[in-house]
Amino acid sequence: MVFVIVALVPFIGLAATMTVWVANPLKFNPRSVLHVVGTRPINGARNFLPNGFVAADLHLPNKGKGVDARTISAQTVKLYRAKDRTPVKAVVNTSGAGDAIVLQPAQTLEPETAYTFEVTPGLKDMAGTSFAPYTSTFTTAAGATTSDYPVAFDKVPLGQTEGVVICLTLGPDGHLYAGTFDGRILRYVISPDGTLRPPQIIQTIQQANKGPRLITGIRFDPASTADTLVLWVSHGAMALEKAPHWSGKISRLGGADLQTWQDVVINLPRAYRDHLNNQLEFGPDGAIYFNQASMTATGAPDLKWNMRHETPLTAAMLRLDPRTISGPLDVKTPDGGGSYDPRAPGAPLTVYATGVRVGFDLVFHSNGSLYVPINGSARGGNTPASADKSVQRLENVATQPDLLLRVERGGYYGHPNPAHGEYVLNGGNPTAGTDPLEVREYRVGTRPPANWKAAAYDFGKSVSPNGAIEYTSGRFGDHLRGKLLVTRYSGGDDVIILTPGSDGSITESVTGVIGLTSFIDPLDLIEDPRTGNLYVAEFGGQKLTLLRPREGTFSKVFRERVGR
Repeated sequence: MVFVIVALVPFIGLAATMTVWVANPLKFNPRSVLHVVGTRPINGARNFLPNGFVAADLHLPNKGKGVDARTISAQTVKLYRAKDRTPVKAVVNTSGAGDAIVLQPAQTLEPETAYTFEVTPGLKDMAGTSFAPYTSTFTTAAGATTSDYPVAFDKVPLGQTEGVVICLTLGPDGHLYAGTFDGRILRYVISPDGTLRPPQIIQTIQQANKGPRLITGIRFDPASTADTLVLWVSHGAMALEKAPHWSGKISRLGGADLQTWQDVVINLPRAYRDHLNNQLEFGPDGAIYFNQASMTATGAPDLKWNMRHETPLTAAMLRLDPRTISGPLDVKTPDGGGSYDPRAPGAPLTVYATGVRVGFDLVFHSNGSLYVPINGSARGGNTPASADKSVQRLENVATQPDLLLRVERGGYYGHPNPAHGEYVLNGGNPTAGTDPLEVREYRVGTRPPANWKAAAYDFGKSVSPNGAIEYTSGRFGDHLRGKLLVTRYSGGDDVIILTPGSDGSITESVTGVIGLTSFIDPLDLIEDPRTGNLYVAEFGGQKLTLLRPREGTFSKVFRERVGR
């Protein structure tokens, strides 16, 4: 799904990203031994940005067994200065399928310095098998081009939360609400200085389901008032592995303490691991929109995702019209033994757009665009072949980029799903030249469907963009108003600022803003528009962090002008 299994270590590290890979020159059978396939940056790379990160792709020969996050430590995954082996303090995590390693240094690396990344046999998969030893070395650049940016925040730690927080929203009563990994809802009174008082713990979802649930989305109904609360909750089976298939729900809570509940949608599909129905949002038409994550890495069944197939509702943005539902709507489709057809006339839950692999959040922007950050697959997925064989099947596909989509009704956004008659991953490989989001494993001439839409922005690989908002406050002399703020959970461990144009394109990206860096796996964020304060849910840190606007301070940032 959107967030990933995480492990913390008291160190980690490294430099920027690249698209070329190199295998470690070790003598073993690559088909049978658990090992690092290669890293970004590649072994011997030079001129990497000192604020970058290391990403490692993995070969995982044991069926469905990814990295055991409990074995990630300063002794098993290392980054150190090559000349004297001084360790680099950092945070490391793995993907939802345990099929990658991403290391983000806690501080900017020294310029013009060689660093070594190392994996030792102490790192194991879930079957208890050790990784083959691996090392690679790279050298950082002399410096990086930075510029002044009139935005900065003071970071105020708010302490440990009551449970691991997944998602955030602001209520019409002015309180902050958080949904947790085990199904609780936390209600915080916000003090005048932006800090939070101890939360009220609301257990309605747990009680209604007779046990824990994984809450992935919470939003108040637009008709809610401070005195009449209506909260919509997206949730599924609490599991990061071996999750029951048809276990997703959308429920509606009400009452002064959100003590009443009703299941509105039941039997949404659920992947083997952490892909399920995610954050929901009300559109300008009054309908609820949410992303239903994929069942697979890249469209066809694979061992990492326990050989489950895509369904008519997966890898898609769905639209729910709650005004047409009187009781629980069972959306199990025929492939699971149900009868629901999202294409039937008058269907309350329909497919708005396809090929949306796993988008945790979505933003209806004031420029009229609907944006979704998505996580691309790590290495090792398969793609389906079309029935007429015009589109070939691919196996062990390379890591795919993380993207920002600008979603339109009926568009296809690159994740194959045979249930929709869509077989081509991302942009395919239409010409012998360089094509947008091409997948070079395809034969030249492989074209995506006519309704395929290219991404609005490419985050690169192994970044894991998740929570997203439009900043609406007029703080900083309106400089941040209308910008997209997106958490980067893996590579980055920060909040990136994107500037949308009036036509929906992204024209600039900014990283390195004071206060928006050095988180521990930031998953979601929300703005209090009354003050311009931000609240960030740090999944790995199991805490909330307050970001207060600091007026009159300029940050030295890394800026990228993005072509239209």
